[in-house]
Amino acid sequence: LVDYRIIAFVVFGSLGGVVMRSSARNLWGMFRSVGKLIYYPQPSTIELVKTLVELGGINRRDGAIAMQNAVISHPFLRKSIDMVIDGIESTELRNTLVTEISLTRQRERIHIDMLRFWAELAPAFGMIGTMIGLIGMMTNMDDIKGIGEQFAVALLTTFWGMVLAYVVCRPWAEKLEGYSASDVDIHQLILEGAILIKGGANPRIIEERL
Repeated sequence: LVDYRIIAFVVFGSLGGVVMRSSARNLWGMFRSVGKLIYYPQPSTIELVKTLVELGGINRRDGAIAMQNAVISHPFLRKSIDMVIDGIESTELRNTLVTEISLTRQRERIHIDMLRFWAELAPAFGMIGTMIGLIGMMTNMDDIKGIGEQFAVALLTTFWGMVLAYVVCRPWAEKLEGYSASDVDIHQLILEGAILIKGGANPRIIEERL
């Protein structure tokens, strides 16, 4: 069942199609995303709202500069608050953050599309391996043992093509899609909170709005 030559043929053959279709930069980005399959902490929206409310209180009480001392672990929130501290106008603040959200989403969608394309190619390379096995079987009809071996190759390549597509690539793509969509929602929440803080909104208003 575990024939490394067959697995290598299916994996690297189908990956070759992805390589031909994609740039080296996007390919590297796709493989870097494998870390998200193992561990990808996403902040609690409740905790983010609490943090934004606290920052809004600091801004109203002590001014924007006082927010520099706040401990902010989320990078997008840190960037948004830094822009508020720097005195960026609300329109420019919104445009900049919306652009960053859109570009990040676009980059992630590229990686997701690459994985879905890989999932499409994997069964096709499994079928190619099946054809190779059947051709070998037909050209060796006098060797009973050889027929069995070639028939096994024909079945196993299809099997590993389906495994690669539906156990690895598609779940990987769908998980990234879920994380990406969730990140967009979180970033939109932070964006609205930063705009409210920039406008000097009352912390209660910030809490209710978010």
